[in-house]
Amino acid sequence: MADTLERNVGRAVVALAWVIPAGVLVQAALAGQAWFVTPALFGMHGGIGHGVLLIAALVMTFTLLLRLVGPAVLATGLVLGLIAQTGLGYVGHRAEAPLASSLHIPLGVAIFGAAIVLALAVTRRQPTTGEVDSDGGDEPTEREPTDGDDLTPR
Repeated sequence: MADTLERNVGRAVVALAWVIPAGVLVQAALAGQAWFVTPALFGMHGGIGHGVLLIAALVMTFTLLLRLVGPAVLATGLVLGLIAQTGLGYVGHRAEAPLASSLHIPLGVAIFGAAIVLALAVTRRQPTTGEVDSDGGDEPTEREPTDGDDLTPR
């Protein structure tokens, strides 16, 4: 029962982790539209930002509960970056502080990159089904990296 619960939570973490970069990408599109076409879209941009922060906090919590150390560290950093991003967005837009707005944009790019890295990390940590574990059982095991997974140039 606990294995099934852990497996289902792991699948949910993967799905939620991929929602984060998708949400950040939607925010970038909305910000561009709000800046150049319809300023009223800034409200939607901020609302989606709050949703992305909530999802990132859930991913952080689940990675901590599943003891996925690397992804948990990434998720924690991402949550902290998103909190800073939210503050910069409010200060830049509501207080009309150009410095905050000028930092908001590159931080968003960095957050997008970090979100992709996090999503890839939790996806790679997912157990695969049907593999035989080391003691001969048929419980899913964590997939070991293969030569094809090595992304470093040679």
